[in-house]
Amino acid sequence: MALEKYNQKRDFKQTKEPEGKVSKDRKNTFVVQKHVATRLHFDFRIEHNGVLLSWAVPKGVPVSSAEKHLAMMVEDHPVSYYDFEGTIPEGNYGAGTVMVWDYGDYTVPGATTPEEIDKAISEGLEKGDLKLELTGAKLAGIFALVRFKKAGDNAWLFIKDKDEYEGLKIKDEDLSAKTGKTMEEIENSDKVWDSDKKKEIKQEHEVKQLPDRMTLPMLASLSEDAFDNEEWIFESKLDGYRAIAHLDGKKVKLISRNQIDLNSKYPEIVVALEQLEINAVLDGEITVLNKKKIPQFQLLQNYPRDKEGVIQYNVFDLLSLDNLDLRTLPLIDRKNALETLSKKIKFPNNILINDYVKTKGKALFKEMIKRGFEGVVAKKADSIYMSGERSDNWKKFKSSKEMECLICGYTEPQGNRKSFGSLLLGKYKYGKLVYLGNTGSGFDDANLKDIKELLDKKIRKDSPFEDNSQIPKKSIFVEPVIVTDVNYAEVTSEGMLRQAIFQRIRDDKTPKDITQNESQNSNEEIQKIDNPLSLISHPDKVYWPDDKYTKMDLAKYYLEVADFILPYLKDRPQNMNRHPDGIKGISFYHKDYEQKHPDFVKTYGIYSDSSKKVVDYILCNNLETLLFLANLGCIEMNPWVSTIDSIENPDYLIFDIDPNDVDFKFTVDVALKIHDLLDKIEMDNYIKTSGKRGLHINIPLGGKYTYENSREFSEIVARWLENQLPDLISLERSPDKRKGKIYIDYLQNRQGQTTASVYSARPVIKASVSTPLKWSEVTHKLDPKDYTIKTMAKRLDKVGDLWKPVLGKGIDMKKAVKNLQDFLK
Repeated sequence: MALEKYNQKRDFKQTKEPEGKVSKDRKNTFVVQKHVATRLHFDFRIEHNGVLLSWAVPKGVPVSSAEKHLAMMVEDHPVSYYDFEGTIPEGNYGAGTVMVWDYGDYTVPGATTPEEIDKAISEGLEKGDLKLELTGAKLAGIFALVRFKKAGDNAWLFIKDKDEYEGLKIKDEDLSAKTGKTMEEIENSDKVWDSDKKKEIKQEHEVKQLPDRMTLPMLASLSEDAFDNEEWIFESKLDGYRAIAHLDGKKVKLISRNQIDLNSKYPEIVVALEQLEINAVLDGEITVLNKKKIPQFQLLQNYPRDKEGVIQYNVFDLLSLDNLDLRTLPLIDRKNALETLSKKIKFPNNILINDYVKTKGKALFKEMIKRGFEGVVAKKADSIYMSGERSDNWKKFKSSKEMECLICGYTEPQGNRKSFGSLLLGKYKYGKLVYLGNTGSGFDDANLKDIKELLDKKIRKDSPFEDNSQIPKKSIFVEPVIVTDVNYAEVTSEGMLRQAIFQRIRDDKTPKDITQNESQNSNEEIQKIDNPLSLISHPDKVYWPDDKYTKMDLAKYYLEVADFILPYLKDRPQNMNRHPDGIKGISFYHKDYEQKHPDFVKTYGIYSDSSKKVVDYILCNNLETLLFLANLGCIEMNPWVSTIDSIENPDYLIFDIDPNDVDFKFTVDVALKIHDLLDKIEMDNYIKTSGKRGLHINIPLGGKYTYENSREFSEIVARWLENQLPDLISLERSPDKRKGKIYIDYLQNRQGQTTASVYSARPVIKASVSTPLKWSEVTHKLDPKDYTIKTMAKRLDKVGDLWKPVLGKGIDMKKAVKNLQDFLK
């Protein structure tokens, strides 16, 4: 069968790629798909005999006869793949994001009928020499595919013939020809397909629809010392399992922090929650009390089997009530709402509201330690709830030094000890498993036996550590997937844990959980590099061929403007747009940075709904990291508009004014129109060049509002402008459908969306820079190309940082909305 190989490689319960079926319709179409998988490449496909003949082209389709690109012929694809654009889930063949980069029709020079085209293609495949004339949204002209026998039967050369289309400049080369989206937008908007959507869910306690991300708990950062502060509240730290409870009347779903259904494990809690008969989402901790009425983790782990102790669910947050999302309310207001709810409805004895105190954190910590509790959790009273994020607005203080480690093996028992002698401990650092030493104390006969049973299921032949110089001889190794808590006295200069004592197995956590930094202290001291430019490898590599600017020129620019640009990058996840071969080479977006990196480079993990995993973003918090990014080929800096301290609250709102084949003077006119409106409704606003062909107007928000607030407001203004100037402005995202009009991209005001930072260089001719302007400079004489990496330092000496107010206190949006409503009447 023509598509047998295609079908064998894919599990269609896991991917939304179309199933392989031979088509009976002759279409003579072609498609070029841009595919970010293990690495970036392009796929060129032509319809023939009911399938798409397919070649993987690492460097893309050539546009000059001087280029010869390698093209590897791969399995035939179904004709329905012609329209496929989206995300292939992790763990599947070709996992990654696919864009319809170009599409259109093809013919064969000299062939005049469909039959002649088919015959020419068949003969060309046999001879290893194909000639095609393409008519697409981006590509045009005659191309050749010639078998490259030296590299094997599947290797071909892709060549552009000399014709009037040779050297054609590709328009919108970073956008989909089908939807006008970037790769990043496709990834962000296309939720990974879940085969469970095809199944009927008939679980007894299933909630009808879970609120977006509300299954993910907010996490606390680890802090050294307890403190007193009138702006904070303090709670006892409970030794149990974190669980989000979704209540829909008598239907309940308990979900662990790792998205595991806990209903069957702790039915007593489910039955108790059913008695509330409310529609709400609660955040809390499942604990089991010992005889001293202190939570004991070992009892909780064994509870499903032994039923020893008193099980209870301790509620400390109310995330939703009657389908109203409360997460953007200040914590103290959510606490008050929870207390009011508990007074209206009688809570069963094993559903408790967790108490808290204001201001006095040190006293509570002392009391909790005296009573035998784990410690204290401090929470800023005005903080919003950030689902799935670890924030410094929540801090935890423990009674002793404690670390979560991976069990990587064990030693044989000695003397009267049974099961094993000690556990080998490890932790990932920059993607490599590092040995931390052993723990041989803290066990009793029962947990020795239970742990040994776990270990026996995970045994492996070789060591999981890269460096085995300090590993005890005759160690037995296991897969590093079991998480344990240990107490310890100190970490030695060699990185070993001294006096490590086993506390418990953490089956509620995964290895990924403990590779994230528990405390992201962006103010910590780093070792300065005497010559930061020494970070630049291959300094003579040309990044801007027309201007002869090199990688070192870029690095020197960022060194010059570091004091100006770093405040706008600090603590903001970076979405890297890498151009390792300069502006005319292949570029790709890179968010998840798991490679080894220097200590001065800090990362921050954010859970991704699309990839179903935690993505490690780089934080550009110092000059060294700025140059590290430049060395990776990051010509431009693309930070989030929110910081890790308040990840769901943007610091500013953006009006991204994007012209499409429109005279720049009209872009200026639109910017002035927006400026006039914003002034009238008393919204402070500041303008900068995008560094390319557009303009950005930013409004400071001070992190006081949500992304949804920001997006809704910007959309209202954008639609008003479209109605005012229908011949000039369009909100149509596809460039082909808005030719000759200016696009106002209000969707930039969504979490995870990025635009080039102020003072960022751009990967365009002249090496222009995204530059703040005075409104008096925004005239028809304005030319964004005047501001480049060679002119910016002189301008900054003259005008200083015009962008400072953008990170200021922020506007009063309620007042602005009222003013807008009055203006639009």
